[in-house]
Amino acid sequence: MTPKATYPEPRVRTIEVVCRASDDSALKKPKFFRYLEEYRKKGICCNRPKRLTAERAVFYTAMREKKLNQYIQRNSDKVQKMRVEMKQKSKKSHCGDE
Repeated sequence: MTPKATYPEPRVRTIEVVCRASDDSALKKPKFFRYLEEYRKKGICCNRPKRLTAERAVFYTAMREKKLNQYIQRNSDKVQKMRVEMKQKSKKSHCGDE
């Protein structure tokens, strides 16, 4: 869904469509729309990069874990089905060794 380029960046329209379809509340906040508007004007850029401090690393790790757990909880049936399929494929590929 991104153009072929050295640094492929999705079109603003693609981002808007994906974000509207998402249940993530962070994508509905005014701050997100300010950043999206800046992205529309400048594309991918970093006016003032932030250093990844220990505190930020902890924050982003916790956020990732929270979102992953929410996804797993919402899609528990799909996740369980995928686990069963992966176990079956694993058993088939081990040539009978158990």
